[in-house]
Amino acid sequence: MANLKDYYVLKTELKELKEIYNDYNNDELALDTLLGGKNISNTMATSLMNDTALIHG
Repeated sequence: MANLKDYYVLKTELKELKEIYNDYNNDELALDTLLGGKNISNTMATSLMNDTALIHG
């Protein structure tokens, strides 16, 4: 996402990412659950944390 130059595309991607983030925080797909259940790798978790930092940044 950091490499996107088109403002509209970036805004759309951030909106979609924020919706995904909210879904993860609101149900059983929370990051801890995903990691604990070995549904995602450590690398994927790191990427998700970095992406969510973009949302809040």
